[in-house]
Amino acid sequence: MVYVLSEKLGKEVVFVSDYSVTGEAATKAVEAMKEGDVVLLQNTRFRMEEETKPEKAGDKFARELADLCDDYVCYAFGSSHRAHASVSVVTKFV
Repeated sequence: MVYVLSEKLGKEVVFVSDYSVTGEAATKAVEAMKEGDVVLLQNTRFRMEEETKPEKAGDKFARELADLCDDYVCYAFGSSHRAHASVSVVTKFV
């Protein structure tokens, strides 16, 4: 996926294989970004809070995701109806 995305964009895409998704490795990669850089985070399904209700930590995870981005794109059309932290809850914070 990273190679294909890099090829399509014509630039390096940094992939952060951090199974907490928003942990220290992700934060450092985002902080090191320069204008136009792209960082791809690990699959959000690795975080238990991804499928939890907002009151049970979904808001916390969604806020962590939002803190790492400037823009949000929901590319998962088949999943866009789900009330998951990275799909619908994150939009409250981005």
